Amino acid sequence: DKDTNTNTNNLVKCDICDQLIENTIDLLKTSEFNYHKNCFKCFQCDTNIKGAFTRLGSKLFCENCTQEMCAGCNQILDGAIIKALSKRWHKSCFICIKCKGSLKDGFFDIDGLSLI
Repeated sequence: DKDTNTNTNNLVKCDICDQLIENTIDLLKTSEFNYHKNCFKCFQCDTNIKGAFTRLGSKLFCENCTQEMCAGCNQILDGAIIKALSKRWHKSCFICIKCKGSLKDGFFDIDGLSLI
């Protein structure tokens, strides 16, 4: 029976640890991926994910930690942070979308786009 994942021909691998999931009790499925329940944790805060989450590459982030993502590069915020345009940015990511120059001396917000 394919749904039980007990037959070795039907076992799936966890998309976090890359090990076989040998028991359906340990299997957590999303629309695209399979996880051991114990592997379904936030990469940033290491808590079990129980609701909305974001997957970046092979890393999972809980809803709380995704609120700490840079609006420019979509990576976890750390170091120097700029708050602008109702978003949070790494200092190095807050640049002009046209020339890629620094916006440290000011910028214009044109239809949600940042220009020097």
